[in-house]
Amino acid sequence: MEKHFLQNYDVHRKPEAIKAVKKKERLAGEQNLVRDYDERITAYIERLGKIFLDPGRKDKEKNEKTRRRNLEILKPTIYKNTLVKKEDFPESYFEHQKLEFKNRGMGDVKFSAQDKQQEIARVQEAQKKSLDVWIDHLSSDDSHYPDDIKYFAVQGILRTGSFDKDNYRFSKRTEATTAPFYQIDHEVLSMVMGALEAVHYHGDTTHYHRELLDLIEQNKDFGSMYAEAMRHLDKESGKDKALEITDGKWRVFKQGSDPQELVNAFAGKRAYLCLGNIGDASGYLSRGDVQVYFSNNRAGVPVWPRVAIAVEPDSGAYEMRGTYNANEDIDPEISQTDIIKNRLVTVPNGQSFAKKDADMKLVTKLYQKCFKVDKNTKEKTYLNPTLTKEELQFLYEINALIEGFGYESRDPRIAELRDARDTNADLSILFDCAPENIARAVSEISEHTKAYIGTLEPGIFDALPVTVEHIYTKFPKERVKFRHIELGTGITDGPTFQKAIEAQGMKIYRPGAEMLKNPDFKVVGERVNAELVEVSVRSLGFETATRYDNICERAKELGLAVCPAEVGPQLRLQYKDQPLDEYLIVAMNAINDSGGRPGVFSMGAEGDGLWLGAAYGRPGDEWAPEDRFVFLRPRKN
Repeated sequence: MEKHFLQNYDVHRKPEAIKAVKKKERLAGEQNLVRDYDERITAYIERLGKIFLDPGRKDKEKNEKTRRRNLEILKPTIYKNTLVKKEDFPESYFEHQKLEFKNRGMGDVKFSAQDKQQEIARVQEAQKKSLDVWIDHLSSDDSHYPDDIKYFAVQGILRTGSFDKDNYRFSKRTEATTAPFYQIDHEVLSMVMGALEAVHYHGDTTHYHRELLDLIEQNKDFGSMYAEAMRHLDKESGKDKALEITDGKWRVFKQGSDPQELVNAFAGKRAYLCLGNIGDASGYLSRGDVQVYFSNNRAGVPVWPRVAIAVEPDSGAYEMRGTYNANEDIDPEISQTDIIKNRLVTVPNGQSFAKKDADMKLVTKLYQKCFKVDKNTKEKTYLNPTLTKEELQFLYEINALIEGFGYESRDPRIAELRDARDTNADLSILFDCAPENIARAVSEISEHTKAYIGTLEPGIFDALPVTVEHIYTKFPKERVKFRHIELGTGITDGPTFQKAIEAQGMKIYRPGAEMLKNPDFKVVGERVNAELVEVSVRSLGFETATRYDNICERAKELGLAVCPAEVGPQLRLQYKDQPLDEYLIVAMNAINDSGGRPGVFSMGAEGDGLWLGAAYGRPGDEWAPEDRFVFLRPRKN
């Protein structure tokens, strides 16, 4: 007779097994059963089955009640031997959390003693809940497998630590493991349990793949079998093809709702997201709502989780994760759609959150690409990698400011990355030119000049070739921008401009509307392309608050002119992608509002949209060095 497979795992040596077979000897009146290793295992499994699976009471209701009671009595013992204890909790866990906060742009977060106590309790609760799912399922009537195989599965899952989703491998659970127990995937579990039963009982293994059967025949651990089944099913399921379908719908799991409902929605999908674990799902739903986008399968049913947004009731979105890979990135197919963008519009802080979240992820990616950090000493080594033009444009904020969470000013990693770079080498990549094509003074400007970095000298805008697009007085903070708009487009008066602006869903504040109604507001008679120059007061050479008339006079010395009044409403209509929180002032001859106060047009972008307004236009009104004005660059004859 072939020996019981659990002998290969030394179950017959457990004191509980020896105790169980001795009790069987007494009850059966037999001797020497204890010498039979298979009898030890059989007696032990029978004993466990009678206590936790079928106590043997005739009344089914009482039988189930007894079974549940026995199970609840056992669980604290399992928790004691399995959950991470306070004294074993690794300090490295908190260091990792600090790094995660830093990578998300949340700043240098510190954990107080109370914070650590709360986090340890949260981790223990997550482990407890995730373990309960396994115990409750394998001890229920829904698990129709031999008791010894159930025992093997429970003992196996108790030994599994965190799961490496890229390599399909479980780590070994130790006293210091903080990861919850991996969520049940019923399709995977059914494959493993069925294969175990086939090998050790009826022998019909035709429905199971060779790699899994090899692990069973080699007496490998349950975690290895479970990981292999996941690998096989992922390969066979055509998951990548399913991701090509982006149509689907959002589901909202409300704060305080049953976390098992959220876990069930992820079951069987093997998504790279912690929400499939009961412990983590409970934590998120205690804090707020979780909104998940499910794409359709080929039958048109929304089943594949693609992206999850965690939303607090007061502050709005605070976390967004994808299911594409172990980094919880959002897959390329979804990223290329407006699905997330359109959803975030419905969340109070959605649009600003989306940019901050994307910016911080890219900062983290660049930081990891540029620096290698020693895990023990924390010493950093700069790797001097080659960055793409797009990466450099982001790092130097060529097209938009980098936004983030947590820090009072800016994420310090941005300055650290810039300080480590060879800026001159980066400039050649950014501007697509050789170093000699970057002028640093007006005397260096030639027909080959592609960029200018230096002081704005008198006549510079007359000297610069029209092909020069990149001008900085200080790189990368002080950029002078060029912008082209059409004037004389057929709108003949201020009230018509107001209607056109409002028809675009833009706002006009009262002072700006009054300026449009003033007879002094004139439009250009003929259609013309106007080149505008956007420049800060500091770039004009002023380091303190400066009068409006002095600002305009300085711009004139440089070769610029004040704008026709029509530039205000036309720029508002044509500058539809103005960045959030940007504020521009149109340098122009002032127009009085209804109260007789002289003003100039101003415009900006806020969370609720684009707007046109008015700013102070008296000669003595002062403006800060960081304020940005729009001037006209006269056309050369």
